[in-house]
Amino acid sequence: MMILKYLLLLVFITFNAANALQTTWQQGAKSNTRIILGNSSGNALQGGLQVNMPSDEYHTYWRTPGEAGYETELKLLPGSSNIKDLKILYPYPKTFIEYDIKTYGYSGDEVVFPLQITLEDATKPATLNAKYIGAVC
Repeated sequence: MMILKYLLLLVFITFNAANALQTTWQQGAKSNTRIILGNSSGNALQGGLQVNMPSDEYHTYWRTPGEAGYETELKLLPGSSNIKDLKILYPYPKTFIEYDIKTYGYSGDEVVFPLQITLEDATKPATLNAKYIGAVC
């Protein structure tokens, strides 16, 4: 198993319902990732952490990976501005059993982890500086 780390940035973007934004793909050894942004309502912005895997043979992990694996995380880093809170949500996972080891996660070509972003002031530009930490096996 290889642990993959990424740094994804969105710089000086005014979030509003008219903007459908995304970062460029960040390439890893066994996956590509990006942040996509969707609708907003007041200070709340919906988005997603999109993890693209090369085939159905690969999988990534849930917030509680089980007996092996690594939790998928997205951490807000210093350098962010006008971001009050960043939460990653987890779709219901699949159960994998390999060599009598039970893990929980997602397989297929891609998974999108929903994001809830709370802005301090929706009328001002925001900078999101976040780090994705996850494993693809």
